[in-house]
Amino acid sequence: MNQRGAAVLENTYATVDHPEHLRLDGRTLTRIDDPVVAKITEGDPTMGWEGDPRFGLYAGPGQWVLVRLEHDGVYRRTATTTLGAGCYGALDIVGQLVAFLVAHDTRRGFDPAAHVQDHNDRRDARIDAEHDDFVAGELAPKLHWAVKRDLGAHF
Repeated sequence: MNQRGAAVLENTYATVDHPEHLRLDGRTLTRIDDPVVAKITEGDPTMGWEGDPRFGLYAGPGQWVLVRLEHDGVYRRTATTTLGAGCYGALDIVGQLVAFLVAHDTRRGFDPAAHVQDHNDRRDARIDAEHDDFVAGELAPKLHWAVKRDLGAHF
């Protein structure tokens, strides 16, 4: 919805010819051409994913980046998979990305605003806990010593 309440329709593409190299966040990424990647663009009925040709999978230094060609013609990062632990090859990574896309599909009821709010609440709780640990573990003994020194016998 735009500011006037009218629905904003996106361009629908039957196919998208993604560039071989893509500059994103100051890095040059290289498109991955593999039949397994078709599960992202053409769909994977076993996982309930219909596919979206606007997605492209690119390789960067030590990671694979899933990007999407948005309605304004700009490629934006959707997900990043760091190569290494838990990733055994293209099939495993693409399967994880398809599962991520299914889980975060707004047509299936995913609420991005609630997701962001939950993430921020968890982060704030972690920061508060770290602060409480700092106060209890490091600051309180120093403050106790300083008050005892300043007040002396009155404490």
